[in-house]
Amino acid sequence: MKNTQKNNKNQAYASHMLYFDPFYWKKTEKGLSGELRNYPGIMVKEDGSVHVMFYAPNAEKVEITGIGGHMQGKLKGTFPLVRCVEKEKEGYWETILSGIKPGFHYHRYLVDGQEMLNTIAPVGFGCGEAINFFEVPDPDFDDYLLTDVPHGTVRMELFSSSVTGKVRCCWVYTPPGYDEEKKEYPLLFLQHGGGENECGWIWQGKINYIMDNLLAAGACRKMIVVMNCGDYFTEQEDGTYTAVDMDEIVIRDCLPFIERRYRTLKCRLARACAGLSLGGTYARRVVFRHPETFCSLGMFSSGAGFQVKGTELDMPYDYTSLFEDLEKYNQDMKLTFISCGEQDFRIEYTGPQVKELTDKGFRIELHTYPGYHEWDVWRKSAADMIRRLFTWL
Repeated sequence: MKNTQKNNKNQAYASHMLYFDPFYWKKTEKGLSGELRNYPGIMVKEDGSVHVMFYAPNAEKVEITGIGGHMQGKLKGTFPLVRCVEKEKEGYWETILSGIKPGFHYHRYLVDGQEMLNTIAPVGFGCGEAINFFEVPDPDFDDYLLTDVPHGTVRMELFSSSVTGKVRCCWVYTPPGYDEEKKEYPLLFLQHGGGENECGWIWQGKINYIMDNLLAAGACRKMIVVMNCGDYFTEQEDGTYTAVDMDEIVIRDCLPFIERRYRTLKCRLARACAGLSLGGTYARRVVFRHPETFCSLGMFSSGAGFQVKGTELDMPYDYTSLFEDLEKYNQDMKLTFISCGEQDFRIEYTGPQVKELTDKGFRIELHTYPGYHEWDVWRKSAADMIRRLFTWL
């Protein structure tokens, strides 16, 4: 891949939802000094070490920590920062993290034991909140980097929902040449995970760069990618929220809106839906409850695994009827792409569930990648699925 900037200098590493090409003002206790200083909260060095800085002039202790629980990633433990002694860095704390594995790292900061956001480091929306992240270059995967190739366009769209009664937001990627060409394109709905929103696949997933690079390499078909909000709740009169059928938002609201506004191929063979984690459950409901509308499914690290019948987040599902006819399933479902991280505990049950069906002859692909429940796995999953999509058209 031809990068415009190599290694740790690629702009994709630092760009995020608040800055595309960030620069930083020097801070003082009285506010911004009016001087530019190269004091980003995260600086990844060429040797892979990570220089961390945090502005907290009145703190007694500052720490950086990885995230745990079901989202546990490669950054493990809690690491102390030390107060800077240089006059020009007054008020800052810093440390150097060594031995950090390549890839994407969500993390948090503790200031005197309280969680704080590092406002001079990349910010995304994940784990149900604004959260910091950093990237260590991966020598084995660079499809998500900003490169010197033709770029598609990412558009924010608003549409009214008959399901929730509110205006909803989705982001739409159109490939290079869309505005000049007159042809129609296949359509991929790509869902974020639980605790994330429709921006995740852009700012954390870098899906627009993945698409740009795959298209430039001739590795996939041109397609439109829709990133729809997966918060599927409607507000009640008493201020509480009730879940609605997530697939109905796509079928009744978003899909018709997209097909009116964009030049799409309007047939099931040209529609796919995929998602990560909870978004994988979302995607399966969309595809398996509406096989007359969609022909391909991607589930990346889904907590539901690939059981044919069960309950996920109090939502019962039963897709046994789809698996009663082996020949029909293999004919109708052009691609069933299941993936998971090799260190993600979900692989322990997803693998056997898929194998039970593939042993019977169902055409279902299982892909595993080094990693936990994290963006490294989901970027690679998306890239590999997109390479396989719509080759039958």
